[in-house]
Amino acid sequence: MNTTATDPAATLHWSFDQDHSRDQPGFGADLRATLRRYYERPTPAERRVYRVLPNFWSGYQPPPAAELAIGSVEITRAAAASGDCAAYRVTAGNTTSGEQASYAFSAAADRWRSLTGDWQVEVRNDSGDAYRRYAAAGALEPPGADGARRVRLQVNGAALPAGAWSGDRPLTTPWALLEVIPELRESCELALLEELERLREPVRVVPVGEWRWPPPDADLGTLTGWCAHGPGLLPTYYWVDRGGAVAVASGLFQTWVACAPPEEAALTRPAPTSSSCIPINTPGTPYPPTATATWRRPTSTACSAAASPSCAPTAPIRCALRRAPVG
Repeated sequence: MNTTATDPAATLHWSFDQDHSRDQPGFGADLRATLRRYYERPTPAERRVYRVLPNFWSGYQPPPAAELAIGSVEITRAAAASGDCAAYRVTAGNTTSGEQASYAFSAAADRWRSLTGDWQVEVRNDSGDAYRRYAAAGALEPPGADGARRVRLQVNGAALPAGAWSGDRPLTTPWALLEVIPELRESCELALLEELERLREPVRVVPVGEWRWPPPDADLGTLTGWCAHGPGLLPTYYWVDRGGAVAVASGLFQTWVACAPPEEAALTRPAPTSSSCIPINTPGTPYPPTATATWRRPTSTACSAAASPSCAPTAPIRCALRRAPVG
Protein backbone atom coordinates (compact mmCIF):
# COMPACT_ATOMS: atom_id res chain seq x y z
CA MET A 1 0.00 0.00 0.00
CA ASN A 2 1.39 3.39 -0.95
CA THR A 3 0.08 6.28 1.12
CA THR A 4 1.88 9.09 -0.66
CA ALA A 5 0.16 12.42 -0.06
CA THR A 6 -1.14 14.30 -3.11
CA ASP A 7 -2.66 17.32 -1.40
CA PRO A 8 0.04 20.01 -0.99
CA ALA A 9 -1.64 21.04 2.26
CA ALA A 10 -1.38 17.50 3.68
CA THR A 11 2.26 17.79 4.69
CA LEU A 12 2.12 15.10 7.38
CA HIS A 13 0.90 11.51 7.29
CA TRP A 14 -2.46 11.02 8.99
CA SER A 15 -0.93 8.80 11.69
CA PHE A 16 1.08 11.70 13.09
CA ASP A 17 -0.72 14.73 11.68
CA GLN A 18 -1.65 17.04 14.56
CA ASP A 19 -1.00 20.13 12.46
CA HIS A 20 -4.66 21.12 12.11
CA SER A 21 -5.59 20.90 15.78
CA ARG A 22 -6.58 24.15 17.46
CA ASP A 23 -4.56 22.97 20.47
CA GLN A 24 -1.39 22.37 18.46
CA PRO A 25 -0.46 25.35 16.29
CA GLY A 26 2.97 24.81 14.82
CA PHE A 27 3.07 21.04 15.37
CA GLY A 28 4.07 20.24 11.79
CA ALA A 29 6.60 23.06 11.59
CA ASP A 30 8.26 21.86 14.79
CA LEU A 31 8.33 18.23 13.62
CA ARG A 32 9.81 19.06 10.22
CA ALA A 33 12.38 21.47 11.66
CA THR A 34 13.46 18.87 14.22
CA LEU A 35 13.94 16.25 11.50
CA ARG A 36 15.94 18.65 9.34
CA ARG A 37 18.29 19.39 12.23
CA TYR A 38 18.44 15.65 12.86
CA TYR A 39 19.93 15.03 9.42
CA GLU A 40 22.55 17.76 9.66
CA ARG A 41 25.19 15.67 11.46
CA PRO A 42 25.73 11.96 12.17
CA THR A 43 24.83 10.42 15.53
CA PRO A 44 25.99 6.92 16.51
CA ALA A 45 23.38 4.18 16.50
CA GLU A 46 24.36 3.39 20.08
CA ARG A 47 22.71 6.59 21.22
CA ARG A 48 19.23 7.73 20.19
CA VAL A 49 17.33 10.79 21.34
CA TYR A 50 13.68 11.58 20.57
CA ARG A 51 12.04 14.95 21.03
CA VAL A 52 8.53 14.46 22.43
CA LEU A 53 5.60 16.49 21.11
CA PRO A 54 2.14 16.25 22.72
CA ASN A 55 -0.63 15.36 20.29
CA PHE A 56 -2.97 17.59 22.28
CA TRP A 57 -2.67 19.56 25.50
CA SER A 58 -5.41 17.94 27.58
CA GLY A 59 -3.78 16.78 30.81
CA TYR A 60 -0.63 18.85 30.30
CA GLN A 61 0.28 22.31 31.48
CA PRO A 62 0.19 24.92 28.72
CA PRO A 63 3.52 25.06 26.90
CA PRO A 64 6.01 27.88 27.47
CA ALA A 65 6.11 30.48 24.74
CA ALA A 66 7.74 29.19 21.55
CA GLU A 67 8.29 25.72 23.04
CA LEU A 68 5.98 22.95 21.96
CA ALA A 69 7.99 19.92 23.13
CA ILE A 70 7.30 18.52 26.59
CA GLY A 71 10.53 16.56 26.86
CA SER A 72 12.77 13.98 25.23
CA VAL A 73 13.79 10.34 25.61
CA GLU A 74 17.41 9.21 25.38
CA ILE A 75 18.38 5.58 24.76
CA THR A 76 22.02 4.54 25.17
CA ARG A 77 23.40 1.11 24.31
CA ALA A 78 26.80 -0.39 25.16
CA ALA A 79 27.86 -3.86 24.02
CA ALA A 80 29.22 -6.31 26.59
CA ALA A 81 32.77 -7.52 26.21
CA SER A 82 31.46 -10.97 25.27
CA GLY A 83 29.44 -9.53 22.37
CA ASP A 84 26.45 -11.68 23.36
CA CYS A 85 24.35 -8.83 24.73
CA ALA A 86 24.21 -5.10 25.33
CA ALA A 87 23.42 -2.92 28.32
CA TYR A 88 20.76 -0.26 27.81
CA ARG A 89 20.14 2.89 29.77
CA VAL A 90 17.05 5.02 29.13
CA THR A 91 16.76 8.47 30.69
CA ALA A 92 13.47 10.30 30.55
CA GLY A 93 11.58 13.12 32.20
CA ASN A 94 8.51 15.29 31.96
CA THR A 95 8.97 19.03 31.76
CA THR A 96 5.32 19.62 32.64
CA SER A 97 5.42 17.59 35.87
CA GLY A 98 9.07 17.64 36.87
CA GLU A 99 9.29 13.86 36.73
CA GLN A 100 12.67 12.29 35.95
CA ALA A 101 13.05 8.57 35.23
CA SER A 102 15.80 6.11 34.39
CA TYR A 103 15.62 2.50 33.20
CA ALA A 104 18.50 0.02 33.06
CA PHE A 105 18.35 -3.42 31.45
CA SER A 106 20.29 -5.75 29.18
CA ALA A 107 19.25 -7.36 25.90
CA ALA A 108 20.63 -10.21 23.84
CA ALA A 109 22.41 -9.47 20.58
CA ASP A 110 19.65 -11.06 18.50
CA ARG A 111 17.18 -9.49 16.09
CA TRP A 112 14.57 -9.15 18.82
CA ARG A 113 16.90 -7.55 21.41
CA SER A 114 15.49 -10.16 23.79
CA LEU A 115 15.39 -9.07 27.42
CA THR A 116 18.00 -10.78 29.60
CA GLY A 117 18.96 -10.71 33.25
CA ASP A 118 17.55 -8.29 35.82
CA TRP A 119 16.46 -4.68 35.36
CA GLN A 120 15.97 -1.51 37.40
CA VAL A 121 13.59 1.44 37.26
CA GLU A 122 13.86 4.69 39.22
CA VAL A 123 11.52 7.69 39.01
CA ARG A 124 11.77 10.96 40.91
CA ASN A 125 9.53 14.01 40.90
CA ASP A 126 9.28 17.42 42.51
CA SER A 127 6.41 16.63 44.88
CA GLY A 128 8.60 16.76 47.99
CA ASP A 129 6.49 14.16 49.83
CA ALA A 130 6.51 10.39 50.32
CA TYR A 131 5.71 9.88 46.64
CA ARG A 132 8.72 11.82 45.36
CA ARG A 133 10.64 8.61 44.56
CA TYR A 134 9.63 5.31 42.99
CA ALA A 135 12.06 2.43 42.62
CA ALA A 136 11.54 -1.03 41.14
CA ALA A 137 13.76 -4.01 40.37
CA GLY A 138 12.63 -6.86 38.17
CA ALA A 139 13.58 -10.30 36.95
CA LEU A 140 12.08 -13.37 35.30
CA GLU A 141 11.45 -16.32 37.55
CA PRO A 142 12.38 -19.85 36.40
CA PRO A 143 9.70 -21.64 34.32
CA GLY A 144 6.77 -23.01 36.33
CA ALA A 145 4.95 -26.29 35.88
CA ASP A 146 3.05 -24.76 32.95
CA GLY A 147 6.29 -23.66 31.29
CA ALA A 148 5.52 -19.95 31.76
CA ARG A 149 7.94 -17.56 33.43
CA ARG A 150 6.54 -15.03 35.90
CA VAL A 151 7.77 -11.47 35.90
CA ARG A 152 8.88 -10.61 39.42
CA LEU A 153 8.94 -6.98 40.58
CA GLN A 154 10.15 -5.45 43.82
CA VAL A 155 8.54 -2.02 44.13
CA ASN A 156 9.69 0.13 47.03
CA GLY A 157 10.38 -3.07 48.92
CA ALA A 158 7.09 -4.81 48.12
CA ALA A 159 6.84 -7.89 45.84
CA LEU A 160 4.30 -7.47 43.04
CA PRO A 161 3.27 -9.80 40.17
CA ALA A 162 3.57 -8.32 36.68
CA GLY A 163 2.31 -11.14 34.47
CA ALA A 164 3.56 -14.42 33.06
CA TRP A 165 5.51 -14.77 29.82
CA SER A 166 4.61 -17.89 27.85
CA GLY A 167 7.97 -18.12 26.08
CA ASP A 168 6.22 -18.73 22.76
CA ARG A 169 7.28 -15.30 21.48
CA PRO A 170 10.44 -13.23 21.87
CA LEU A 171 10.30 -10.88 24.85
CA THR A 172 11.61 -7.36 24.26
CA THR A 173 11.21 -3.81 25.57
CA PRO A 174 9.59 -0.68 24.13
CA TRP A 175 12.93 1.09 23.62
CA ALA A 176 14.61 -1.90 21.99
CA LEU A 177 11.61 -2.11 19.66
CA LEU A 178 12.92 1.05 18.00
CA GLU A 179 15.89 -1.06 16.83
CA VAL A 180 13.87 -4.17 16.02
CA ILE A 181 11.34 -2.57 13.69
CA PRO A 182 13.80 -1.24 11.06
CA GLU A 183 15.05 -4.81 10.53
CA LEU A 184 11.61 -6.33 9.94
CA ARG A 185 10.60 -7.51 6.51
CA GLU A 186 7.25 -9.08 7.44
CA SER A 187 4.60 -9.05 10.17
CA CYS A 188 5.57 -10.56 13.49
CA GLU A 189 4.26 -11.21 16.99
CA LEU A 190 6.24 -10.65 20.16
CA ALA A 191 5.88 -10.03 23.89
CA LEU A 192 6.60 -6.59 25.31
CA LEU A 193 7.49 -5.57 28.85
CA GLU A 194 6.03 -2.07 28.87
CA GLU A 195 8.11 0.32 31.00
CA LEU A 196 9.75 -2.81 32.43
CA GLU A 197 6.61 -3.25 34.55
CA ARG A 198 3.64 -4.44 32.47
CA LEU A 199 3.73 -7.53 30.30
CA ARG A 200 1.83 -7.27 27.00
CA GLU A 201 1.35 -10.37 24.87
CA PRO A 202 0.83 -10.84 22.02
CA VAL A 203 1.93 -7.59 20.42
CA ARG A 204 1.50 -7.71 16.65
CA VAL A 205 3.69 -5.58 14.39
CA VAL A 206 2.40 -5.13 10.83
CA PRO A 207 3.51 -3.02 7.85
CA VAL A 208 1.36 -0.05 6.84
CA GLY A 209 3.12 0.89 3.60
CA GLU A 210 5.32 3.71 2.41
CA TRP A 211 4.76 7.45 2.59
CA ARG A 212 6.71 10.05 0.64
CA TRP A 213 7.14 13.56 1.99
CA PRO A 214 5.30 15.97 -0.32
CA PRO A 215 6.77 19.31 -1.46
CA PRO A 216 8.34 21.36 -0.09
CA ASP A 217 9.83 18.53 1.98
CA ALA A 218 10.29 15.97 -0.81
CA ASP A 219 14.04 15.94 -0.16
CA LEU A 220 13.34 14.15 3.15
CA GLY A 221 12.55 11.09 1.08
CA THR A 222 10.25 8.16 1.80
CA LEU A 223 9.30 6.67 5.15
CA THR A 224 8.31 3.03 5.69
CA GLY A 225 5.55 2.56 8.25
CA TRP A 226 4.81 -0.15 10.81
CA CYS A 227 2.03 -0.40 13.38
CA ALA A 228 2.33 -2.19 16.73
CA HIS A 229 -0.83 -3.09 18.63
CA GLY A 230 -2.20 -5.74 20.96
CA PRO A 231 -4.35 -6.43 24.03
CA GLY A 232 -4.16 -3.49 26.40
CA LEU A 233 -2.29 -1.38 23.87
CA LEU A 234 -3.45 1.37 21.56
CA PRO A 235 -1.80 1.39 18.12
CA THR A 236 1.59 3.03 17.77
CA TYR A 237 2.94 3.94 14.33
CA TYR A 238 6.66 3.75 13.61
CA TRP A 239 8.11 5.44 10.52
CA VAL A 240 11.54 4.27 9.37
CA ASP A 241 13.64 6.66 7.29
CA ARG A 242 15.89 5.93 4.33
CA GLY A 243 18.86 5.49 6.69
CA GLY A 244 17.18 2.62 8.55
CA ALA A 245 16.22 4.40 11.78
CA VAL A 246 12.83 5.22 13.30
CA ALA A 247 12.41 8.91 12.54
CA VAL A 248 8.87 9.33 13.90
CA ALA A 249 6.89 7.22 16.37
CA SER A 250 3.36 8.31 17.23
CA GLY A 251 0.78 6.97 19.66
CA LEU A 252 -2.49 8.41 20.86
CA PHE A 253 -1.10 11.05 23.20
CA GLN A 254 2.41 11.87 22.04
CA THR A 255 4.72 11.81 19.03
CA TRP A 256 8.45 11.09 19.20
CA VAL A 257 10.67 12.82 16.63
CA ALA A 258 14.31 11.80 16.15
CA CYS A 259 16.90 14.37 17.12
CA ALA A 260 20.58 14.38 18.02
CA PRO A 261 21.83 14.43 21.61
CA PRO A 262 23.16 17.77 22.85
CA GLU A 263 26.89 17.93 22.25
CA GLU A 264 27.67 18.91 25.83
CA ALA A 265 25.75 15.87 27.13
CA ALA A 266 27.69 13.62 24.77
CA LEU A 267 30.90 14.78 26.42
CA THR A 268 29.82 14.44 30.05
CA ARG A 269 27.33 11.58 30.33
CA PRO A 270 28.93 8.12 30.71
CA ALA A 271 27.71 5.25 28.59
CA PRO A 272 26.23 2.23 30.35
CA THR A 273 28.53 -0.71 30.96
CA SER A 274 27.80 -4.40 31.11
CA SER A 275 30.16 -7.11 32.35
CA SER A 276 27.76 -10.00 31.83
CA CYS A 277 24.30 -10.83 30.61
CA ILE A 278 22.15 -13.74 31.74
CA PRO A 279 20.24 -15.16 28.76
CA ILE A 280 16.54 -15.85 29.14
CA ASN A 281 16.67 -18.62 26.55
CA THR A 282 19.36 -21.27 26.26
CA PRO A 283 21.99 -19.89 23.86
CA GLY A 284 21.50 -21.22 20.37
CA THR A 285 17.97 -22.43 21.01
CA PRO A 286 15.42 -20.95 18.55
CA TYR A 287 11.98 -19.96 19.60
CA PRO A 288 9.52 -22.85 19.31
CA PRO A 289 7.82 -23.23 15.91
CA THR A 290 4.14 -22.43 15.64
CA ALA A 291 1.38 -23.18 13.17
CA THR A 292 2.02 -19.83 11.50
CA ALA A 293 5.14 -17.93 10.61
CA THR A 294 3.85 -14.56 11.74
CA TRP A 295 6.54 -14.01 14.35
CA ARG A 296 9.54 -15.78 12.88
CA ARG A 297 12.86 -14.03 12.80
CA PRO A 298 13.34 -11.83 9.72
CA THR A 299 15.83 -13.11 7.18
CA SER A 300 17.40 -9.74 6.47
CA THR A 301 19.96 -8.10 8.72
CA ALA A 302 19.76 -4.77 6.95
CA CYS A 303 19.73 -1.97 9.48
CA SER A 304 22.00 1.01 9.10
CA ALA A 305 22.29 4.05 11.32
CA ALA A 306 20.51 7.10 10.00
CA ALA A 307 22.39 10.32 9.67
CA SER A 308 21.40 12.25 12.73
CA PRO A 309 21.62 15.79 14.07
CA SER A 310 20.67 18.42 16.47
CA CYS A 311 17.48 19.57 18.05
CA ALA A 312 16.75 22.11 20.72
CA PRO A 313 17.53 20.18 23.91
CA THR A 314 14.79 19.79 26.48
CA ALA A 315 14.48 17.70 29.61
CA PRO A 316 13.50 14.10 28.83
CA ILE A 317 10.02 12.67 29.29
CA ARG A 318 8.81 9.41 30.75
CA CYS A 319 6.01 7.30 29.30
CA ALA A 320 5.98 9.15 26.01
CA LEU A 321 4.00 6.34 24.42
CA ARG A 322 3.12 4.44 27.57
CA ARG A 323 -0.34 3.51 26.29
CA ALA A 324 1.21 1.98 23.20
CA PRO A 325 4.14 -0.35 22.63
CA VAL A 326 6.88 2.16 23.20
CA GLY A 327 7.99 3.16 26.60
